[in-house]
Amino acid sequence: MKPFDDYEISGCRYDHHHDIVRVDDDDEDGPQFWTLYGLRDGMAEEIADLPTREAAERLYSSITGKQFPLSRRFGTRASDGALPQEQDAPASLKLRHDRLLAALQSMIWRFEGIEDETGEPDETLEEARVVVARVSSEAPNVRRMSAAWNGCQGIPTEALEHGIVAELVDTLDEFFNIMHDYECSARKGYVQGSLQRSKAVLDRARGRAA
Repeated sequence: MKPFDDYEISGCRYDHHHDIVRVDDDDEDGPQFWTLYGLRDGMAEEIADLPTREAAERLYSSITGKQFPLSRRFGTRASDGALPQEQDAPASLKLRHDRLLAALQSMIWRFEGIEDETGEPDETLEEARVVVARVSSEAPNVRRMSAAWNGCQGIPTEALEHGIVAELVDTLDEFFNIMHDYECSARKGYVQGSLQRSKAVLDRARGRAA
C-alpha cells in the first residue's frame, strides 16, 4: 500500500444528530476529541481518535519520527518539507504496534463510563484495558524486532537462520586478536587463515556462494 503523503490533526465533536464534525480548537464549544488523519491521494483516512491534541501529536511523532508543527489552526497539515515515509511491512512493526495501542486507548476513552444492562461497568472495557497493558509491555520487544529487521537488510534469511550475525561478530573478534600482534600471527600463518574465514563469512552474509 502506498504510504501517506501527509498527516493532519483536527478537533472533532458530535453534533445534535450524533454525527462527527470537525471544529477549530478555538471554536465556541470546542472539540470533544482530536483525530489524526493520514492523507493519501487527496483522501483523508482516520488513524485514531484521541482525547487530547497532545496525544494525537505523540501518535504522529511515533509514526513519522518528527514533532508535529506547533499550530492550533483547523485542519493543519503536518508536512514542512520532505515527509518521512512509512517503512514497508514488516519493517513497520513498531508503527503497527503504536497504531493498535492508540486504537485500543481511543476505544476505552470513547466508551468510558458506559454500563451494561445490569448497571455494572462493561466487561469489554476491562478486557480492553488488559490488552492495552499487555500490548504496552511488548513495546521493548517490538522495538528490538524492528531494529533487527532494519539492521539486517540485505542479509539472506537462510543466513540469519544459521546464525550469521553471531558468526560475523566472532570472525571480527578473531581477526582483531590476530591483527593485535600482526608479525607473530603472520609468522604462524594465522593472518591468511583468518582472512579466508572472514571472506567466507562475508560472502554468506551477502548471499554469495561460500
